[in-house]
Amino acid sequence: GNVKLDAAPTPKHIDLVLPDRTLKGIYGVDGATLKIAYTLEGDARPSEFASKPDSGVVLVVHKKAN
Repeated sequence: GNVKLDAAPTPKHIDLVLPDRTLKGIYGVDGATLKIAYTLEGDARPSEFASKPDSGVVLVVHKKAN
């Protein structure tokens, strides 16, 4: 797949383009931490970095190794 980034909006937008669908999300970088939240289904884009039960939102947090 491909990744499309748009740093203009707040929070920044990320689209994970897969062969059968596009996962819409948001991303943010704070120092050595990268946060990505995306929806598994539909066209809705998350508005916050949170994953609540049954929300269909996946939250991934990456921290740079020392």
